Amino acid sequence: LANGVPRCFHVTAVSIDGFESNRSPLRADTPRPDARNVVLFALQAQTQGSGFRFWDDLNDDGAVQSQELGLVRDGTSNGIDFFVDRDGVGDLFLTPVRAGTGVEYYDENDPVADLTGIDFAEDRDYRTSGILAIPGYGYVFEMDGGDGFLRYGALRVTHVGETFIIMDWAFQTDPGNPELVVRSGGAKG
Repeated sequence: LANGVPRCFHVTAVSIDGFESNRSPLRADTPRPDARNVVLFALQAQTQGSGFRFWDDLNDDGAVQSQELGLVRDGTSNGIDFFVDRDGVGDLFLTPVRAGTGVEYYDENDPVADLTGIDFAEDRDYRTSGILAIPGYGYVFEMDGGDGFLRYGALRVTHVGETFIIMDWAFQTDPGNPELVVRSGGAKG
């Protein structure tokens, strides 16, 4: 299945005698790209590599290409979705930058076991201020796509060091679609 293309399907099975089963329940899915083990530095430690943009339409064609996804950038740029900030006591924060970008914990009370545990990003009060980076916790981002549609991304912090974080990320390429999970039985593009 292609990333960002919603599909609806069901399956049947055929026995060795050639008999076909009833159809399974209808299933909808919208695959999305993701990446793991991305390192971002705290802005105060290193400006280059402290910012992140989920998607930047570099060729202005409105379509998402792989080279436009998961871009690690300078944390002082105003064209990033967020940067990693370190406060006076050494805590690291994910701080939104671009207008129309907000972040919130996926579940503020519990960590998520894996990036795939983050399924939807809608119906939240997204903050535009920094949010504490906690190992194992999931975060959802809502971003203005610049075309009248919102875009959604997910992030799971896997490690927080003194001057850097390691994270996994996912981005839904279907405009306005808040689905962020890769469903079992479906294909990840």
